[in-house]
Amino acid sequence: MVQGKLFAMATTGLILLILFLILGFFSLFFGLPGTWVILMASAVYGWATEFQKIGIPLLILLAVMATLAEVFEYLMGLEGAKRYGASRKGAFVSILGGIIGAVVMAPVLFGVGALIGLFVGAFLGAFIYELFANRDLSQSLKSGFGAFLGRFSGTLMKILLAMGMVFTVLWKLF
Repeated sequence: MVQGKLFAMATTGLILLILFLILGFFSLFFGLPGTWVILMASAVYGWATEFQKIGIPLLILLAVMATLAEVFEYLMGLEGAKRYGASRKGAFVSILGGIIGAVVMAPVLFGVGALIGLFVGAFLGAFIYELFANRDLSQSLKSGFGAFLGRFSGTLMKILLAMGMVFTVLWKLF
């Protein structure tokens, strides 16, 4: 009887972990910090199972991957804007625009609008700032396009790292 209850608890814990891994991964498409959800779910599962399959070295690797995902997303967004001619302030305003765009658009398309808002907001943030900073229309559009590309590239990198995190955890479990 006790064995059956332990098996049921272990199975429930594994199912919950997998659900949180999926939730963390898909939350990235809504501009949410899914890499941290993946890390925390893995840490809780590791702790609950006395770190039998998910140990401290794996959690450290996942923490490094989550940190890199955030850093890449941020730096690639800045670099994209600057590479296409945005000023330093324009690049920072593009990040702010992306955040505002994601929040404003979140209710659209059952939350998928947050991802659209993230990219459009980055474009508009850089474009509007550069336009009001006495740049011509062409250069402002170019800066906005660079902010869009940088934000898109950074988000793609974050998604790839999150995918790596999920596959690494699943590999260790099975």
